[in-house]
Amino acid sequence: MKRLLILFSGLVLTVALVSRCGADIIPLTVDTNSSNVNLSVAGSADQSAVSGTVMFDHVDGSATSGNAQLTALDLTLDDALTFALPLGLAGSTTAGDVMVSLVTPGAPGTISGGTFNQLQNLVALDGDIVAAGMTIDLSTVALAPVDFNNISVAQTGNVVTVGGSFEINETFEVLVGIFPLEINLIGTGQFEASGIKAEAIPE
Repeated sequence: MKRLLILFSGLVLTVALVSRCGADIIPLTVDTNSSNVNLSVAGSADQSAVSGTVMFDHVDGSATSGNAQLTALDLTLDDALTFALPLGLAGSTTAGDVMVSLVTPGAPGTISGGTFNQLQNLVALDGDIVAAGMTIDLSTVALAPVDFNNISVAQTGNVVTVGGSFEINETFEVLVGIFPLEINLIGTGQFEASGIKAEAIPE
């Protein structure tokens, strides 16, 4: 077991971790100023800044070589959204209620030219869209696997920055009274997150 020095948000923490040979697991904080999600519901779109965290698992070499994987991704839409839905309905979300999370990561990718791909990720939505007293629970929408293509990786000193984008495109059905209503939901997002690569303290 090694003791690692982690610098995070101006604090210095010493923690004990079980080391996996050749691996760096780096917690990253999402940069709200350069990260956002555009959500389109039945053709009506709105955009929100996002905050959250990313867990970056890097194996072998410097941060810009070797194999890498996003093992966790939790994005919160910081802004309230409004939508013009079919049948003249007005839909809205509450600020901070809608989330996009990585449930099961795809296989690690090999960093080449400062980027890597991570395919077939299982993601989930959480939160509600409210329209005329009707609540659409986004956690009930089953999503197809999502690809993260061209995830960028950069390192300056011991600061690692990772950036990526994704798209969710699903059609689902809700009941308005007794009438079924088909809704197409498209979410496109981009994120940039940075964190400190831990330095080992000699035992």
